[in-house]
Amino acid sequence: MVSSEVHQPAESWVDVPGVSDLPKGEIVTTRVAGEFIAVCNADGVVRAFRDECPQCALPIGGGRLLGDLLWCAGCAEPFDVPAGGVGRKRARFRLAARSLTVSGGTARIALSA
Repeated sequence: MVSSEVHQPAESWVDVPGVSDLPKGEIVTTRVAGEFIAVCNADGVVRAFRDECPQCALPIGGGRLLGDLLWCAGCAEPFDVPAGGVGRKRARFRLAARSLTVSGGTARIALSA
């Protein structure tokens, strides 16, 4: 008998120090389970993304955050942070979002098992 049941990968959450009180307009880069993650606060919306531009492959954490847009320092592509990192000039480019939660002064990022 063949099972058609699909199992979703389990997630574990990892504490990320130094990002729970990130000021508006700031970006920090951290390493979580071997992956570099850029965390930014765009006008009060805190999001985490893999630290790589999908267009030029340079670190996105080295870019500039202006309002709700994160601008890549390498290719100048603006990414809409509240919209999940979609490219504003070219929607086919999207930052690889990571699940982030902030509760009780602690920030945590989800890792797929």
